[in-house]
Amino acid sequence: MRYCNKCVTPDTRPSVTLDNEGVCNLCRAAEDKHDGIDWHAKAQELEEILSQYRGSNGNGYDCLIPASGGKDSTWQLLTIMKLGLRPLIYHFSTCPMTDQGKKNFDNFVDLGVDVVHHIPNPKVYSHLMRQAFVETGNHCLFCNFGIFAGAVQVAINYGIKLIVFGEGGSEFGVKDGKYYDSGDLSFLDQGKKPQDFIDAEVSEADLTIFNYPTRDEIQTAGVRQICLGNYVKYDLPSQLKLVKDNGFQPHDGPWLGTYVNHSDLDCPFFGIHGYLMNLKFGYGRANADASKEVRNGTISREKAVELANQYDGGIHSPLEKQYLRQFLDYTDLSEQEFHAAAEKFRNNDIWERSGNCWSKKAELK
Repeated sequence: MRYCNKCVTPDTRPSVTLDNEGVCNLCRAAEDKHDGIDWHAKAQELEEILSQYRGSNGNGYDCLIPASGGKDSTWQLLTIMKLGLRPLIYHFSTCPMTDQGKKNFDNFVDLGVDVVHHIPNPKVYSHLMRQAFVETGNHCLFCNFGIFAGAVQVAINYGIKLIVFGEGGSEFGVKDGKYYDSGDLSFLDQGKKPQDFIDAEVSEADLTIFNYPTRDEIQTAGVRQICLGNYVKYDLPSQLKLVKDNGFQPHDGPWLGTYVNHSDLDCPFFGIHGYLMNLKFGYGRANADASKEVRNGTISREKAVELANQYDGGIHSPLEKQYLRQFLDYTDLSEQEFHAAAEKFRNNDIWERSGNCWSKKAELK
């Protein structure tokens, strides 16, 4: 396990590689974003794309935005509205929403949009979340299926030809900008598809909203998917100012599993995702957030090391413990069952045990 020499991203993160200078592909993509892209030309390219869809759907919607009502989707909405498009919002209720998430979603809707709000059957969905957690170590698996597959389904049903996502490929080390655009969900499935979870409690019919349309269906419907961040520079400080000026409210302290107070505020189980990331890959959300800040030039690598070492790890804070109890109730798991399932995914190439304590073989410094 090695860490990037510029940020603190480890090479155990999926799709991350370090070059011969010890710099990760995420940092190289960020260098390209900051210094190698003509964003004025990209804005013109975006306008050429949007001009094909603006007003082309009669009195209907020009595009669809999958949205949680958080900072990214608020930025997407404000940007698209400024560019003169009428969007339809697709909101998939991934799990019980936090009070903070509800406030931000209400503010988001009050900006002036129509919303398709999909709430999956909670009895089916809680069972799917439990099984996904136990079998893949990713309780968010069906959240992702529902968001991405559902968005394409809704676009097809409403005759909408353009879906607009937020972050561009450079945020994930994909310099060719194809992230999401191909309609390939292989980065989500961890070797599983929705039908793999059919059992005594879940039928094929229960999985309708989670089934991604085929490539032929997408092409026949003429649906195109783009990432706004491939055409408009994704700059977190200015983005946060914009959304706060338009009513978005951050949390009043560090959020679950990290030190920032502005990401994934709608999800009470966000800390569990970071906990499993750490077991599987040796890093958590604080590491990911700190690395982003290094790439944006807002903190030093030394500060990122400090933040990642302080906040990555277990489920410790009173708020994290509160939401763990909620997760256990929602999925009908005992705390013992939770930890037994989680430990199946601990990567022994990364972790070593001494007595009752686990530590990483490679210290972040």
